[in-house]
Amino acid sequence: MDQYSHQNEMHTSFMENRAASVIGRGDILKAVDDFVLNKDSDTPFVILGGPGLGKSSIMARVAEVYHQKVLRGELPLLVLKVVQNMRGFR
Repeated sequence: MDQYSHQNEMHTSFMENRAASVIGRGDILKAVDDFVLNKDSDTPFVILGGPGLGKSSIMARVAEVYHQKVLRGELPLLVLKVVQNMRGFR
């Protein structure tokens, strides 16, 4: 297995394991969804919280949901939009 396939496998495993631990959190997941789908937004979305409060798990769940949407052809450029917003690009 080449290094990229191995890295992809590790990221996928992390996403699936962390996403499975998210129970509830519908308000936060909806806020992220609203942000991602808002084409007029030019501000970053930040999730703050102390250690162990689920920030990584929430983002893993978001990644899992949108990964599935991209695979179904529902959101082909989603990742690009999120990265652009996080880096301040337009």
